[in-house]
Amino acid sequence: MGKGSKPRPYSTTKEERALRDKYATTKMTFSEFEKAYHKLMKQGLIKRNGRVIE
Repeated sequence: MGKGSKPRPYSTTKEERALRDKYATTKMTFSEFEKAYHKLMKQGLIKRNGRVIE
């Protein structure tokens, strides 16, 4: 195994990645994205390196 061949762990949650993917691949508006993002924040599902973003 060479240097750099091991994948890095995700710094975001799967819920946030799914929301960002949906925003990028569908006709979701920015205001819809913001509402969904803030909803995930209230649920504690938006994290950076294991820490909940408030």
